[in-house]
Amino acid sequence: LLESNKEILLKLGQLAFQQLENGNAVFYEDDLRECGISVTEASRSGVCTEIFKQETAWRKKIFSFVHLSFQEYLAALHVLDSFTHNKFDALGSFLAFEPSESSEPSELSLHDLHEKAIDKALESKNGHLDLFLRFLLGLSLDSNQSLLQGLLKQTGSNSESIRKTVEYIKELDDEDHSPERCINLLHCLSELGDDSLEKEVQQYLSSGEEISPAHCSALAYMLLNSEKVLDELDVSKYNTSDRGAQETGPVVKHCRKAVLSGCSLTGESCEIVASALQSVSSPLRELDLSCNNLRDSGVEPLCAALKSPNCKLQTLDLSSNNLGDSGVEPLCAALKSPNCKLQTLDLSSNNLGDSGVEPLCAALKSPNCKLQTLDLSTNNLGDSGVEPLCAALSKLHTLRLGECNLTEGCCDALASVLRSHHSELRELELRDNHLQDSGVRVLSAGLEDPHCKLQRLGLSGCGVTQRGCASLASALRSNPSHLRELDLSYNHPGDSGGLEDPSCKPETLLVDHGGEIRTKPGLRKYACQLTLDPNTVNRRLSLSEGDRKMTQGRERQPYPDHPERFEHWPQVLCREGLSGRCYWEAEREGVE
Repeated sequence: LLESNKEILLKLGQLAFQQLENGNAVFYEDDLRECGISVTEASRSGVCTEIFKQETAWRKKIFSFVHLSFQEYLAALHVLDSFTHNKFDALGSFLAFEPSESSEPSELSLHDLHEKAIDKALESKNGHLDLFLRFLLGLSLDSNQSLLQGLLKQTGSNSESIRKTVEYIKELDDEDHSPERCINLLHCLSELGDDSLEKEVQQYLSSGEEISPAHCSALAYMLLNSEKVLDELDVSKYNTSDRGAQETGPVVKHCRKAVLSGCSLTGESCEIVASALQSVSSPLRELDLSCNNLRDSGVEPLCAALKSPNCKLQTLDLSSNNLGDSGVEPLCAALKSPNCKLQTLDLSSNNLGDSGVEPLCAALKSPNCKLQTLDLSTNNLGDSGVEPLCAALSKLHTLRLGECNLTEGCCDALASVLRSHHSELRELELRDNHLQDSGVRVLSAGLEDPHCKLQRLGLSGCGVTQRGCASLASALRSNPSHLRELDLSYNHPGDSGGLEDPSCKPETLLVDHGGEIRTKPGLRKYACQLTLDPNTVNRRLSLSEGDRKMTQGRERQPYPDHPERFEHWPQVLCREGLSGRCYWEAEREGVE
């Protein structure tokens, strides 16, 4: 069969290779003629009609292989046939030499061909040579050479070239290539019968040792080939570098929840994640990209993915990504898309100001927006930012506005939300805002309204005293049916203003870590006085001013031996044990 169709198969291989090099999947009659293929011959040949298809568009005949894999396979066949017959001119720029290379094409070994092909494939940003490379390496194996002896020239054993190719792939620096290209290299190793990296990964995972980026690529390869949908991929569970964590990115297309927090994701990494979100079969429902400093450039491909009808993402954490007001705009546009299915969005710690609220309000008011939980904590929204936001909250179940520089000035707008019979709000988090008793009194007017459905209210660290607690107690007596949890920790509630009364006490009432200092604004409410521990201080450090001042010098201090003393590094611990929220200031002098 191979010998009888050898001529047409090799011509098709030439066509496949030329068009693959140019990135073409569709070609014309002139392209066929250039490779010596007659259109009439192609339409009558049984082989052609099985792997080749013809259509008419714009009054011109166009041709393509029935599947891209046919084109890539035949292209690999052409390269190997040209190489074994020393037809180096047919390979054109594929075997282009660097000026420093002294070997003539006729002196190239099979390993040299592999090396050129690997380098070419790695240069491709879209991976259009990935499958071609795997076919080329697989066809080079002695076992496959014998199967194709009616088609390809037999060259004897290739085992030494295969061994060198395996070593070359293993020695490539993962730092220079995208995760998807690295995973394709592992597919190549599999084609060549080498699974050593996979075995090493198993050993590293069981030992707890740090995993290199190369082994993370192998881990990703193993997970992708397992044919199982992972419940969760959490890169923080692997002892590896940021680059290693990035190598696992392609696995997101095979998991329900992906945690890629704090691993310095690049724009390219975001493109990989966005591609996974748009995959028809993607099971991804939860995605944590927090603490990656994505900014505008990183978030844009994700927003495009959220508009895809294939995207099924419901929970997205973008906290601590330095998005700013401009970075939120494309996200708001995505929320208005009828295809966007997001229900939970975390935008905390993103340098948002009140100017970022306008597009957010427009998104929340959109009939297409399905958002139920929104976290805007630790953004400088201020009262002026929250007031217009309150007009767009009718569909939200949970709103978090902790540490947003709010005062009593926004409480009337928030209370109006609580009173609205259209409001679905069940949880409101306002921790670490200086609302004080006056603001809580206004909020209480909303709580006592019969339309209020709020089940949890967070007022931790809001400067509330016994007076504010009395306002809350009065509101809960008037409307005791809904509120289940009230957080008043880090305030100065005194005797809780009657909140302990069974007639108004919620199921969960938090009043711990109280005290008069909690009425101070800002971080000073968490201030603590620390003294340094002489049993831990390094001998290059001297303590003074009641163990509150530390000075570093060259002379060693005559401190007695102690098991807790720092012997190598100039360090010292404080005497006081710290837990919960603490704040202290240190003044440094004489250090550049």
